[in-house]
Amino acid sequence: MKNRILTTMTALGLLLTLAAASVQAQSGNKMEVNIPFAFMVGERQFPAGAYSIKQVARNDLKMLLIQSEDARLSALIQTHDVQAGAEPSKGRAVFHQYGDKYFLSRVWTPGTSVGRELYRSSAERRLAKEIETAQSRANLRNVEVLALMK
Repeated sequence: MKNRILTTMTALGLLLTLAAASVQAQSGNKMEVNIPFAFMVGERQFPAGAYSIKQVARNDLKMLLIQSEDARLSALIQTHDVQAGAEPSKGRAVFHQYGDKYFLSRVWTPGTSVGRELYRSSAERRLAKEIETAQSRANLRNVEVLALMK
């Protein structure tokens, strides 16, 4: 009997802890972005199309939730702060372009000089190294796509 009560109390405590962690999750403004090319987020490929990008903070982790318009594709990826010289007037997503490959790099929301920067994935680091050894860095460009705030 005591074991059953202890097990029930432990399960209840775990459930309450998980619920509190979910309530602590804070989210920022949601941006709508129409991306005209296929791109990578971390190790995952996304086709061209309409996406929402939302900042999410859970405990000490700062993440971005990228989701297709139909909600069939999504990624939750860890980011870190990046400081802008001035507050952007429009939201935008910034991509690193290597030839015909695009990697989501930064997200800026209007009204704040602090943006979100994604950590480079192993696929992006590998491609960047190949380009550096094979050609000049002239093949690396930053491409910006403007966003609508929701």
